[in-house]
Amino acid sequence: MWRYMEVVKGSSDKKYFRLKIVQVAKGKGIKAAARAFGCSRNTVKKWLKRYKEGGYQELEDISRRPINCYGQTPAELEQKVVGLKKQNPTFGAERLSEIYEIKLSPRTMRAIWRRAGIGYRPRKKHKTRHNLREIKRRWKAFSHNQVDVKDLIDIPEYWLAIMDKKLPRYQYTWREPSCGFHFLAYGYEHTLNNSVTFLYVVAQHLLAMGFTVEELKAFEIQTDNGSEFIGSWQAKDESEFLKRCNQWFGGYNRIKPGAKNCQGDVESVHGRIEPEFYIPEGKGLQGIEDLLWKARIYLAYFNAIRTNSYKEHKSPWQLLREQKIYKDKNLCIFPVVVLEDYAEKYLWPILKGGQDLPAVLELRE
Repeated sequence: MWRYMEVVKGSSDKKYFRLKIVQVAKGKGIKAAARAFGCSRNTVKKWLKRYKEGGYQELEDISRRPINCYGQTPAELEQKVVGLKKQNPTFGAERLSEIYEIKLSPRTMRAIWRRAGIGYRPRKKHKTRHNLREIKRRWKAFSHNQVDVKDLIDIPEYWLAIMDKKLPRYQYTWREPSCGFHFLAYGYEHTLNNSVTFLYVVAQHLLAMGFTVEELKAFEIQTDNGSEFIGSWQAKDESEFLKRCNQWFGGYNRIKPGAKNCQGDVESVHGRIEPEFYIPEGKGLQGIEDLLWKARIYLAYFNAIRTNSYKEHKSPWQLLREQKIYKDKNLCIFPVVVLEDYAEKYLWPILKGGQDLPAVLELRE
């Protein structure tokens, strides 16, 4: 014997089963069909009536959803909520409701956004880093540059050389983020004079390798808030370093206090040079000339040969060539110097024995 409810629940085509009920009812009567299919006479009458009115398609289930839903959000308000979310994708429901005075609960607003297929998930940290790398990759080479000073006394292998061989304690570092070029020099002190001297050495190197004074005017310099760059916090005038950035280059940018991530590129080379250069070479350094020579070789390797996995496994020189900037390849070989010695030998004679750098010190092409 057929059991109507059991068959309907497990059937993939309910209309076909109901058609059989209608056929039996039309041939043998309503009572016979009810007995044969294990259902009430009212059920047979219902499907027989629907079949007569609309045919086979009317044997489908009819939704019991109400036509008018009490409390449903008006279509205009839904469109407004969706539009505001598209304009402010990072704002949550509570924030948008507060700013725009929307008379809906946050839960209702989220439901509207789900139906519209919009939403916002905070970017993962690796995604943010990837996006920043993409932005920096599109910069023109040397248009943005970071300068910093690294204290080398916390490296045990090099600390021994400082004590025994009287080597410089500070490393002045220049990092170009787009291609990844790395220049450095050494100083026994971290002072404004050394910072300006380092800026002068880098500028002369770029000019010697084919850059023009006009091209240098498009290069921006960024540093942290160290006294070796900005001078005393009580100073009323710009420091000499800031003046030289504006005179020789395209300007100066100082990061906000505590925003250390803004100097991430120069800090990354500080993290790389320690295991790649100072730890393996520190104990074997024979003196200042040995240090300068080995540092120069390391920079040549870093700029011309060493590939960077974050820059498509290419070296800075390869990336520079891809930008169709054709300069002397000796750009990769930076003349590493001790800044105090360089200033005494080359800058002070130009300045006729003065102890402070004057307002006019032109670069020589």
